[in-house]
Order: sequence, then C-alpha cells, then structure tokens
Amino acid sequence: MKTSKGVWLSKELIKDKNLSWTKKIILQEIEQLSDLEHGCIANNRHFAELLGISKSAVSMALKELEADGYIEIDNSEVERNFGRKITIKNTKKDGVKQTEQGLSKLNRGVKQTEQGLSKLNRGVKQTEHPPIKQTEQSKDTKTNKTKTKENNTPLPPKLKEWIEYRKSIKKKLSDLSIEKLRKRHDENHELFSRSVDYSIENGYSGLFAPDTKKFKSANEPEAGSIGWYEQQYQDGVCVDVEAEQ
Repeated sequence: MKTSKGVWLSKELIKDKNLSWTKKIILQEIEQLSDLEHGCIANNRHFAELLGISKSAVSMALKELEADGYIEIDNSEVERNFGRKITIKNTKKDGVKQTEQGLSKLNRGVKQTEQGLSKLNRGVKQTEHPPIKQTEQSKDTKTNKTKTKENNTPLPPKLKEWIEYRKSIKKKLSDLSIEKLRKRHDENHELFSRSVDYSIENGYSGLFAPDTKKFKSANEPEAGSIGWYEQQYQDGVCVDVEAEQ
C-alpha cells in the first residue's frame, strides 16, 4: 500500500465542531487513500500507527463516523482476509441530515434532563420517607456483589482488550464466553495474544488465529458444529468460543 507523506485538512473539516481531531485526521486520510486504484482499503493498524492510538480506538472512531453519516464501510463483496473498503460520503448533500441529527440529539438531551429532574424529585421523596425493608435488602445485595467481585481473579490484559473491542463494535461477550476465553488464554496465551491482534487488525467480530483454515476437507466435521470447534482448537487455528452475534 502506498503511504501518504502527510495529512492536509480542509477548512470544512477544521470548522466541523461535531468531530474530534482524531476523527478529522482519519477522514482526511480516507479521502487521500480513496485516490488509489482500489480506493481506501486500509486496516485499523494503518490508522493506529498514523495517529499513535490503539486499534480498538480506531475501530470505535470508524463505527461512530459511519453512524453519523460521514463514511460508508463496505464488507459485502470483500474476502475475510482482504479487509474492507471505506468511502467518504458527500457531506454537503448530507448537511440537512446532520442538522436533523443534531436537533434529534438536542431533543434527547432535553428528555434526559427532564428524566433526571424526575429522578431527583423521587429521590427527595424517598429521603423523606425511606422504606426500611428495601434499605435492608439493598445492603444485602451490595454485600453479595462485593463478595462476588472479591472471588473473581483479574482478567489477563489481552482478554480485556478483546472484551473492550467487542463492546466497541456492539457485540458484547456473555459471562460464559469470557470464562471460556480465559481458559483458552491460560492453555495457550501466546496463540491467544496473536489471535486478538490479528482479529482486531482485520476488523473481525470473531476471534481467529493468523493461520485460519479457509477450506474444509470431506472428512472434517461441519463448520460451526461442536466437533468443528474442537478440531480447530486442536490444530491451533481458531480460538473463538461463540458464534458471531
């Protein structure tokens, strides 16, 4: 991939108060890479190295830019191992939509303020007439939660990174999946770490090792079955513990 020697920001981008400087630079880099033969097919690592931030932060920024109508990410006709294509939307034509989105956010802010005042009023009433039984129950609940947290061992850093990445792409892991991933980490932490880096770098929602098999022979079990997952783990290839949500 051709590397750019720098990033030039347009006046339109500089004056856009809805964007952070990180998102402005990402947008301008996408626009510059779009002039290449295949357009902008840069992965998360490219933007992370350009800005000096984590690949998870890049993934979150791209998701927000797409949600706000600045870019479009196309994965429909691209092979899993070849990344995705990112294109810039016409911000001038979408100016009306962005204004409507701004008004919608403002209305949500007003509603949240009203809800906050309503909760505050309920809190004042409960302070004046505190329910004795509910107070005792809440104390017991807090005590049980504290005991549960104390019994849990700290999560490994790479597992934490994967959990945060899944949250950023709105595919939160269940508690059961996290415990299974912890077991996979303990059995082969080196493979697990490489798989996390590889999957985040390529924008995958599942956890795959760099040497993932792309084809299945006639004697191999059906993809997605319990036998298939066991075979993948024995080969040291796939360490995912749940289907993509």
